[in-house]
Amino acid sequence: MSTSELIKLENETVKAQVQKILQWDDLQYGNFQAAMGEAYLQQELDCAPALSQELMKSRVYWNWWINHWTQRDIVWLQHNPRHRGYITDAAYKLHHNPAAIVFKPHTTILRESYKEMIGTLIDSVHNDG
Repeated sequence: MSTSELIKLENETVKAQVQKILQWDDLQYGNFQAAMGEAYLQQELDCAPALSQELMKSRVYWNWWINHWTQRDIVWLQHNPRHRGYITDAAYKLHHNPAAIVFKPHTTILRESYKEMIGTLIDSVHNDG
């Protein structure tokens, strides 16, 4: 099994565990994950909204976000044993609050997104002109 297949399997396994505890379906989980990914970008790149918008369209960014999300889910699962009755949506949402996230996107992600943004800009200039 390749590294990317192992990562995908881990992501799916962890996601299923979280969904079972929270009683969320794929749509609820995915919508929350996407909303937090967008909120994180807006928070981190407040001074560069154009870059934030481009990153929201970037497959590289979303793969990075999902991998980090899974790691935060693993921590949440380890620190919130299933036998505690007070595990709630609110506790999970607090754990994934963008204000509590201290890591930054890797330079590679920003560089790739910047290339995509410049390419889009060049294409739009050529198409408009």
